[in-house]
Amino acid sequence: MTTKLLAATISASAVLAATAFAEPPRDVAVAILSPENNATVTTCHVRVSGTADSPAGIALVFVNGVQACGTTNWCATVPVNPGSNFIVAVAMDNERANGMDKIVVLGDGEQPQQDRMPPAITDIAPPCGFTTNETVALLITALDNVAVVGVKVNNQPALALGNDLWSFTAPLRPGENKFELVALDGAGNCDRAMAVYFRTCAATNDNIPPTITAVEPPGGQTTNAVVEMLITAIDNVGVTAVKVNGHPATALGADQWSFRAVLRPGANIVRFPPATPPTMWVTRTSPTSAQPTMPRMTCRR
Repeated sequence: MTTKLLAATISASAVLAATAFAEPPRDVAVAILSPENNATVTTCHVRVSGTADSPAGIALVFVNGVQACGTTNWCATVPVNPGSNFIVAVAMDNERANGMDKIVVLGDGEQPQQDRMPPAITDIAPPCGFTTNETVALLITALDNVAVVGVKVNNQPALALGNDLWSFTAPLRPGENKFELVALDGAGNCDRAMAVYFRTCAATNDNIPPTITAVEPPGGQTTNAVVEMLITAIDNVGVTAVKVNGHPATALGADQWSFRAVLRPGANIVRFPPATPPTMWVTRTSPTSAQPTMPRMTCRR
């Protein structure tokens, strides 16, 4: 009995000692500085600003679900409805601790009309094209008549930088990389844009040539003086360029290229060196001439 009592006493003492020397919970300080609590707002949106602080550093601040610009000093524009509106600011530090501050504002403006105007993605940097980099750092400009509340790249949130700018960094695999950009406003309107980057690699032992898997329209006979070609070319590393009779084709993305060729009367040889197959025949005939029998495509090596 004495042994059990002694063990219980030691255990209780250990708990008290651990509690006494335990690190106190860390606070993330958040303060809404503007507008003041119980302020009256006569517009359908209000600009909220404030501060946040933590020993671990502030990572993100959200105001009513809208990501704010800045961290220790932040601001965000949020909608206001007639009557009482809670404004809640939540900050998270780099160790995932969070803090909150909230106020109430009184909306005294007219009932806002439904916002039907979508935002606009006006610029994407760097421009689409070829690169040897393993990553790309996108800088996106998105505008709206009220406010852009978020930008996503391939369904992942971009980082708000302020001044209508957003950033997103993504890895690039060899070959084609497509990024779908979506800008959202507070009314649910959106704008979409596409960015395509081709990463080329210095493959020292790449002995596999690219392959042209499809050409539209196929080789054969036509009465047209001009043919608009759609070329599909693939490679084990990445197709960097397609040339038709020595002239560069235009990259469209998704392994496709376009070329506008002028046809002279009679047989026209279209060459795609060094791809496989390298040659296609197109014969231009007059509308009244006899149509000789010939295959739709002949490949020569």
